[in-house]
Parts: sequence; structure tokens; C-alpha cells
Amino acid sequence: MDAGAVILEDDDRRRPRRRGVWLALVALLVALLAAVDGPAGAEPDPVAPACADGSAGEAIALPSGATATRCEAVGDGTATNPTYLSITLDKTVGTTDACAATDEISVAAGTTVYYCYTVTNEGSFSAWVHDLEDDQLGQLLAGHDEELAPGASTFVTASATIFADTVNVATWYATDGTESATDVDTATVTISGVAVPGAPTIAEVAAGEGTATVRWDAPVSDGGSAITSYVVTPYVGAVAGTPTVVDGAEREATLDGLANGTEITVTVAATNGVGTGPESAASAAVTPQWWLPWSTGPVAVDELFRWFTGSPPTAGELAQWLGDLDAGTALPGDLVAALRDGADATDNVDPVIRLYSAYFLRIPDLSGTQFWLNRRRSGWTLARISANFAGSSEFLNTYGALTNRQFVELIYQNVLGRPGDPAGIDFWTRRLDAGVSRGQVMLNFSESNEYRTGQASAVDAAATYLFLLGRAPTVAERDAFVADLEAPTPLAVLVRALIATPALAARAG
Repeated sequence: MDAGAVILEDDDRRRPRRRGVWLALVALLVALLAAVDGPAGAEPDPVAPACADGSAGEAIALPSGATATRCEAVGDGTATNPTYLSITLDKTVGTTDACAATDEISVAAGTTVYYCYTVTNEGSFSAWVHDLEDDQLGQLLAGHDEELAPGASTFVTASATIFADTVNVATWYATDGTESATDVDTATVTISGVAVPGAPTIAEVAAGEGTATVRWDAPVSDGGSAITSYVVTPYVGAVAGTPTVVDGAEREATLDGLANGTEITVTVAATNGVGTGPESAASAAVTPQWWLPWSTGPVAVDELFRWFTGSPPTAGELAQWLGDLDAGTALPGDLVAALRDGADATDNVDPVIRLYSAYFLRIPDLSGTQFWLNRRRSGWTLARISANFAGSSEFLNTYGALTNRQFVELIYQNVLGRPGDPAGIDFWTRRLDAGVSRGQVMLNFSESNEYRTGQASAVDAAATYLFLLGRAPTVAERDAFVADLEAPTPLAVLVRALIATPALAARAG
């Protein structure tokens, strides 16, 4: 940690002196106080104090930018320990820039306190080289060469802003080149009362389609009161947008409703029982775009067509959708909704998904769906695909070898969700006995208006997850998607939410 304090050297310091003049730098150091609960926030360099005797001293500008004062402290030549080098360190703390008499104080969180380190030479030899280290503020002096005569004393001050109970230990080391002496002292600051929290630190911000996701670190200080919420605010230039408030346990928030193509920055502020603290520094600038998380607009349109239809868009389709998307009259969710209403979905995708449900009462897996869609798109009839389902090992392992009548009874239970009426079971059993394939009979049920209507939302859920995220939804995900669709929430809106997930970001080209 940068301490920025030095003791200025005297040009004739190497002349022996029985009553030496000690030239000391009394510096107010700006330091990040690493308190018990973490480092404190930095404060601007305060003005250096006057000398201990009340004189103004000589103002000095340090290389660090801090202001300091050079003071003169004269020893009386009296050695407390006349036979060797000996020093005593007295560390005190107060709330003004004059050295306090106390080594323990209680302050409100966010108070700037001033530490004073006074060293006295109680030996009979002058000390020439000095180190001063504070376990919280860092190295304040290092290898400084200056005479501290017998009986003389001097002091150095440092400031820090305190947000948590703090005990810091100082060590002063002095040597005359032959002998050395060390002394240690402590000062304690406890927090009384509460204040607003400090400012959080933004760790990352990323743009999406009409969104920005920001992550942050909690402030160093909660002000002595638990943080209850965070206020996340987007800015367009200097104009604040609508803030989003999240729980105090959160460290991430996604802002939505942002204008695509408009650059923004984000700030975060913490709130506790006292109030809302200062905003963080502004984040890096990001720009939401309709095609995020894809790399470009053309890539987004091309991949959505390929994922949902198995084919790239024609030049006309690409131009039309890019025009609408760039103009802001459509979003990728609208493109997905349009593809789900298209001929490929109606003729190929949806019937295959319904067959999985009709035969096996389950959500189709991605590889199986793609396999049968490739067959369907290459010319296979739905009856042929259905017959393969009826003769599959999964069907036999699930239901065993069924008679024609048992097969019809299974269809009623799986597709209609009820036992079949005797007349209906007799009718379809006779059809099977007459040579109609089981695949065709099942297809008559799975493509009936009743089943198509009843399965519409579940089919949309399965197709959206399979082709957008590249995986089947869980039962819970499917059921939630179905409930949202039937609320009703437009499919395009639900797709937009899925596009904003990390899973899609990892898949998009």
C-alpha cells in the first residue's frame, strides 16, 4: 500500500550533536485502511497539520501529491537509558489533525480519523536510520536516514476513513548503525451508530438484446447496517434511465427495456436501514443490439432458420428479416414465432413431436427428433415414421407385445387420456385386423383436431427448447412454458427470455 510519508533529510545530518535538531515530516497520509472486515475507502489528501508547538512549520509538497509540514523537535540531551540505544513509540488516534492523547476512540462509520506516531529516543546514542510500519496502512517510513538525538522526539501522522471496528499495530525501528531498537504500539477505533453504505464496485457489464447485465462487488462498508437492496441505474450520457432495485443478497442484475443501438453506462448504489449510499463509478460503456448474443445480424437470422427448419433462409427471406430487424419492427423472437407457424413446423416438426407423446408419453430427445425430421424432410410419410415407432424397441420394452385390441386401448389412454368406448375400440380393432397398419391408426389419433389442439402448447415448448437451446426441456420447464403460453404470453416474448440465457449465448455463432 502506498504510504507516501517520508522524513526530510538535513544536509548536515552527519555532524554529531548532543542536542540534535530533529526535522520531522508530519504528513497526513491517504491510505486504504484494511480493517477487520476489509479495506476502507480512500479519502482525498487533507491539509497537513501544524507543528506540535503550534507553529506553522515549513510547508512541503511530497512527490506523492500529499501536503506535509516540516517541524523541529529538540531533545534535552537527557538519556533515560544512558548505556544503549532505546526508543519508545506512542501511537494515538483522534478525529482532528492534531495529535490526540487517546489510543482508543469510537466514531460513526465513514469518519476520517488521524493516527499519530510519536517516537522518543531514550538512549544515549543518536538513531540515524528509521522504519515505520502500520499493519493496516502499510510501510510509512523505510530506511530513512536522519538523526534522532538522545532525549529528542518526533511524530508522523496518517489519516484513514474507517467503516468497521479496527485495531492497527505500528512498529518503529531505529538504528545507529551498530545497535538497533524497536517499539510497538496500537490504536483502536470502534464504530458507533450507523451511516449509509459505501459505493459498490462494478466488476462486469455485458449488453444483450435490449438488455444489459451488470455484476458488482459489495461496498467495503455497509455503514453499520445490513444492506437491504441495490439500485442499478442505466445512463444514456448524463441522463439516468429507470432504475432497477434488487435484493441486498444479489450481486447481479439485468436491465431490460433498453434501446437497441444506444450506448449506455450503468451505476450501482447500496441501500441499508439509513438510506441509499453513493453510486459506484460508471461502468464501461456497452451497446445493446437486436442480434446479441450472435456475432452479427445475418448470422442470427441464418442460424435461426437452420435450427428451426433444417435449411438456410433464401436470399429474399434473409433480406426481408434483416430489414425488419434492423428497423426495429421485429425481434428474433418474432422470427422464431413465424418459423413455428411455417409450413415446415406444421407438416414436419409438430407431427413428429406429437408421435413421441402419443407413443411414449414423453418429451422427444434432440437426436431422435433430428433423425426422424431428416427422414420426414427427405420424403418419408408420417405413417411410415409412425409404424417405425410402433415396432421400435422402446415401444416393445415399454408395453410388451400387444394384441390389436390392446394396442387400440393403449391409443385411447395415451392420446385421449381416457378408456375407449366399446364401439370405438371395436371399430379400430377391426381396422387393424383388416390390415391397416398400427402406424396409420395411431396417426389418425395423433393428427386428430382434438389431439393437435390439446398438444399445441406442449409441442411449442418442446420445439422451442430443442431447436433454440439445442436440448429437450425438463418436464418442469415444459410445464412452465405451457402455463405461460396459456396465460397467454406470446411465444415471441418467451423466446426473447430464452435468447437472453447463457445457454443460448454459448450456442450462438
